[in-house]
Amino acid sequence: MRSEPAGDRSLAGWVIPLGRFMRGDFARYGLLTFASTTASNVLSYAFHFFVSRRLGVDNYGELSALFATTVIASVPATFLVIIVVKYAAEFRALGDDARIRALIGWITVVMGAFAVAALLLVCAASGAIAGFLHIGDRLAVVLAGFFIAFFLLSPVLRAVLQGVEDFVGFSISICIEAGGKAVVGVALVYLGFGIRGALIGWIVGVALAVAYTYFELWRRYRHAGKLPLYIDVRRLMITSARVGATTLLMTSLVSTDVLMVKHYFPASSAGLYSAASLAGKMLLYLVGFVPTVVLPMASNRAASGLRPLPVFLQGTAVLVLLAGAGLTLYATFPAGVVGALAGKAFLRAAPLVLPYGTAMVLIALLNATVNYKMAIHRFDYVVPLAIITVGEIAAIGAWHGSLQDVIRILIVGNGGAFVIALYRIGAPSRIVPKAVKEAVA
Repeated sequence: MRSEPAGDRSLAGWVIPLGRFMRGDFARYGLLTFASTTASNVLSYAFHFFVSRRLGVDNYGELSALFATTVIASVPATFLVIIVVKYAAEFRALGDDARIRALIGWITVVMGAFAVAALLLVCAASGAIAGFLHIGDRLAVVLAGFFIAFFLLSPVLRAVLQGVEDFVGFSISICIEAGGKAVVGVALVYLGFGIRGALIGWIVGVALAVAYTYFELWRRYRHAGKLPLYIDVRRLMITSARVGATTLLMTSLVSTDVLMVKHYFPASSAGLYSAASLAGKMLLYLVGFVPTVVLPMASNRAASGLRPLPVFLQGTAVLVLLAGAGLTLYATFPAGVVGALAGKAFLRAAPLVLPYGTAMVLIALLNATVNYKMAIHRFDYVVPLAIITVGEIAAIGAWHGSLQDVIRILIVGNGGAFVIALYRIGAPSRIVPKAVKEAVA
């Protein structure tokens, strides 16, 4: 009988593929994006480290509720990010800089209009929002509206850099945003401006990021020709609907629980839950670079006629490795984690740290999976994801006897959504390859 080559079982059999991986685009872009997102997370951690101690449990719970509100309100930007990344990646595969320049102009007009409309809407509804979230300072809600306005523009502009795989500019932009928030927000909170100061810090950080991203895009594409942005309208509408639904559902899975806990539980319990949520979301943000790299690379490979699945498999392997290390830390030192993040006043949240972290790791796996499927234009997960998301909200509303009950619902729902999203993960891309487009042209 013929045996397999001994080299396949030797150390070299593992080292050589690892070396190829480290020299590949995914490793290079992944390491850069991981470094920048880690720096951004450290700055965000510094913000929460100082602000939570200064504000106290009740006020920090209010700030967390406002942040969750801004995340949900920024859904239009979040789903447009995915669409912009896909188009920018395909235009790059075709070498069409003029279309990329036109795409930047389209973003400016459309998202500028969204930003103004969102600000006016939040200002008009500030009283109702403050009442629902039990926030005494109505001006804080208005400031959150200004943050939403800038935040609708910042990530969509940055998505162009992501789509063309300019991860240096992308990384600088996110670090500017996090740095501005940390420096200005913490300073104003400690000067006595409270929640308002924290929100002004958010506004300054995101405004600086918008300015830098505009400059970087202008520097890169100022010499590109001027052409209309020819886009298949039918495909855009169908893609927008599917991506929009995905974004809304994913945002709900990440943020709705914080709002519901703030609504159903006393202020002290909501504050403790916010500390556990902060710890859990740190794991989510730690591996957030994976879908950031997977989406444009998978889309670019599909448009170039190459197999995109290896990009997803590499990204998932890295995600599992990093998230597993994080969960091990959370299981071993839960009190140390929550104490380091939010202070001794939040130590009663320690039993929530590991289960909430598990729920967020499942979200991270789900996020990487749906980003990959969106990159190759497959949306077979949308309806099941919608059913699970609505089921989670209904379950929390019906069975919120304790904070632990809420987190158990998250784990079951997020885990089920991830398993369902893996259906036909190896199916071929539905993007027409570059070679076919050129032949048709």
